[in-house]
Amino acid sequence: FLGRNSRVVGKLTFSGPAELDGYVEGEVEAHERLTIGESAVVSAKVTGTDIIVKGTVTGDITASRKLSLHKQAKVVGS
Repeated sequence: FLGRNSRVVGKLTFSGPAELDGYVEGEVEAHERLTIGESAVVSAKVTGTDIIVKGTVTGDITASRKLSLHKQAKVVGS
């Protein structure tokens, strides 16, 4: 879990379930469920198995199994 006041620049790799609620710039890779929370601002290439987006993502998202976009999600990319 990366909280609301977190700021990360670089590559993040998660082997278990993860939730992002802060600012992330770079690349995110998740091998299980990844939740991008409502307060999250992600400017990165995002890859994972199951991805749930509730916040803002600028960059390409690739989910191998399932991608869920909630009503408040904002995505710019492919």
